[in-house]
Amino acid sequence: VPLINPSHMLDGEIIPDQKLTLSNEKFAELSAYALSKGDVVIGRRGEIGRCAVVKNERLFCGTGSMFIRIKDSFIPDILQKIISSDQIKQFLLNQSVGVTMKNLNAGIIKELKIPMIPLPLQNRFYSASQKVAQKKQEMQTSLITMTTFFNSLMQRAFKGELELK
Repeated sequence: VPLINPSHMLDGEIIPDQKLTLSNEKFAELSAYALSKGDVVIGRRGEIGRCAVVKNERLFCGTGSMFIRIKDSFIPDILQKIISSDQIKQFLLNQSVGVTMKNLNAGIIKELKIPMIPLPLQNRFYSASQKVAQKKQEMQTSLITMTTFFNSLMQRAFKGELELK
């Protein structure tokens, strides 16, 4: 079972490392730290404010992380975006403890002042943000395709295979 620490969170997504895992037996023994779909995992040390939404079952919260299990009052992706905002990251940084490496604890997380956004408004924002993310992905794919095509043309031009007019 993959162990999730801050290094496994990138741009709000979890990217597990299959080399860093727990056995099924140990996972069952430490079930209180099993992540559930919809949990928001937060890095507790290092890069303060790094967080991601759990999209898959059978992940384990590592010692460098903590998680928030939310009720039906929040869409997990919205909470992740709020926690990732500059204002919340600055609050967490200011509240973090430790000299060598800043750390968060459950008490600091409980002090977060998260605005209660009406669920219909969250749904509208989430829908719009999903459309923007889809367009962004389409544009990135298109850019890769155009760059590959351009590089191919450049190679052909310099090999003399392409007649330039």
